[in-house]
Amino acid sequence: MKNKISLVIPNSGKDFSDNFINEILKINCDEIFIVGGSINIINSNPKLKVIESLKTNNASINRNKGADLSKSEYLLFIDKDVIVEADYINKNLIEKELKYEIIYGIYKEFGAL
Repeated sequence: MKNKISLVIPNSGKDFSDNFINEILKINCDEIFIVGGSINIINSNPKLKVIESLKTNNASINRNKGADLSKSEYLLFIDKDVIVEADYINKNLIEKELKYEIIYGIYKEFGAL
């Protein structure tokens, strides 16, 4: 089973790391929206949609804009400062039968406490 999922990534105008972009492009989703700010990405992937026209760098507004543009059944919001593991997302969210209306995660900070 393949779930119809769109990724929505709010942008605050800072550049994305190559590792982040390479990893999100491995996710078997229908669409990827990067919304907000000035984005310096060479867009050669048809599922990657870059929306730069917003006047704000507000992450909540940019998430909502991406959600409005999506045509998928599910939304996955990913911030660009997280470590993304495409295999984990593909295995647990794309290929499995989802029985929930909302799924959320916990984060762990790395480094000195």
